[in-house]
Order: sequence, then C-alpha cells, then structure tokens
Amino acid sequence: MIVSGAEIYRVEDTMYHILEYAVPATHTEFALPTVISLSLWIDGGVITLPQRVRERETSLNRIYLINNISRELCEGKIDIDEAYNRLAEVRTARQYSRLRHFLSVVGICIFFTLLLGGGYREGLLAAGVGCVLALTLLAAEKLGFNEFCRNIIGTFFVVILANLLSRLLPFDLAQDVLIIGAIMPIVPGVTFTTAIRDTLNGDYTSGMSRMLEAVVTAIAIASGAGFAMWLLGVLL
Repeated sequence: MIVSGAEIYRVEDTMYHILEYAVPATHTEFALPTVISLSLWIDGGVITLPQRVRERETSLNRIYLINNISRELCEGKIDIDEAYNRLAEVRTARQYSRLRHFLSVVGICIFFTLLLGGGYREGLLAAGVGCVLALTLLAAEKLGFNEFCRNIIGTFFVVILANLLSRLLPFDLAQDVLIIGAIMPIVPGVTFTTAIRDTLNGDYTSGMSRMLEAVVTAIAIASGAGFAMWLLGVLL
C-alpha cells in the first residue's frame, strides 16, 4: 500500500485490523513513506520486523484490492492463508499493459491541452508530444535512470519538441499551452494530495516527506524545462 501511494493512516489501520484477526499478541504498527515496521510482544519478548520501502508509484486499484482483502479477512469470509495468497497476487499484478499506459499518457496530454485553452491544432500536436514523452520515460526507465532524472529528461524533450514545432509550422501555435498540457502526466498531483491528507491526519513526518517528494518532482520538471529553454536560446 505504501508503494502504491496510500495514506499512512490507511496503511497502519489495515495492518492493525489484519493483526487483530490473525495474531494473538500485542502489536504496534509504524509506517513512513520509506519504511514500515511491526513489533510483536510474544512470550515476554519483543520481535520487531522493519522493512525498507525503496520503490513508489501510484496505483489506486492496488490500494482498493488490498483494502477489500483486509475487510474480507476481518469479516471471516476468507482465512489467513487465502488472504496471503491474494495479497501476493496483488503485489505482482499489473492493472494495465504497457500499451494502455502509453495511450493514457498520450490521452492526458491531449485533453489537458484542450482543457487549458488549446485549439484542435494544439490538441493534435499534443498527441505527438505525448508519444515522445511516453517513449522517453520508458527508455529512461529501461536504462536505469531514477524518477528524478526521468522527469528531467522527459520535460527536456517535451519543451524542445514543442518549441521546434512552434518555429517550423506555418501557423500560430500556443506553445505554452502545449508544453503545460504535455507535462501533466508527470505532475505530482496525487503525491501532493496524499501529503495534505497525511498532514491533516496528524502524520506530520509522513506529510512533510511526501510534500518534499512532490517538491523534488516539481524541481525536476522545472529543471528540464529550464535547461531546454536555455539550450534553445543558445543554439537558435
């Protein structure tokens, strides 16, 4: 759930209810965006199990599935072994194929460009720019770049392409709208919302951590756009 972007209170609450059902011992749950820990008091001793969280993405469907499994377990509809097997399936399952993910990035670019005031020309061009963004992010991931570098590279190519299109095409083009619409797939909206919710729920450490994550993503986007504009100013 942490990997999928769930709020900290939801993670700890799910752990609590599963342990209440499955473990006849006193327990304490503790979670942060980068670590999850469980302590059990058994036979007069304490067993603590920490786990580092190194990867994060946004998957509301995975959070939904895990929440359903925990509810069914606590209601006695499934036993602990079936719950474990289903959780293992959720962990490795992909809701969407690479092709659908690619098409969703292109669709987001198109519709946000139109939403921000672009015309049909900007919308059509946003499809091409969105394809470049999706391919760039995929290639950067395959090459082993982290998320910060992927966002810089993706934004860089978006700005370069949008600027070249505005210079080469024989009609007026709202370049700023095209650029903003094209970078919307990597804007950290869900991360920022989760940070606010964690903060309002009293999980200040988690809230500040996720807020910093959103800020770092925004810095990556700004850096990629700034470097592209500087390079275009030097070369053109």
